[in-house]
Amino acid sequence: MTAEVELLIEELHDVLYVPLQAVSSPGRDRVCYLANGERSVVETGPFNDKYIEITSGLEEGDEILLRAVEGDREREEEERTEDTDKGEEPETEPVGAEPAPA
Repeated sequence: MTAEVELLIEELHDVLYVPLQAVSSPGRDRVCYLANGERSVVETGPFNDKYIEITSGLEEGDEILLRAVEGDREREEEERTEDTDKGEEPETEPVGAEPAPA
């Protein structure tokens, strides 16, 4: 006998959220790439396996990319390498609640 259970830990209302893959973590910053080619440093809140809350750095209606463009991807890798060379551990957060639909 098997069962599938989903536990609701926290429910968030009126929050700005993006797909998890839209947030990159080069170095110590978390960033989103805007459709206009700009890179925006963001602060994040709770997340789950699909979405992450954005507490600052983006506004509702901003168009974002799901991943870095080629030149920025190379820059991200360099920033990660610099932090690793310094012996710094990447920041992590526990899995949070699913954001409320927009």
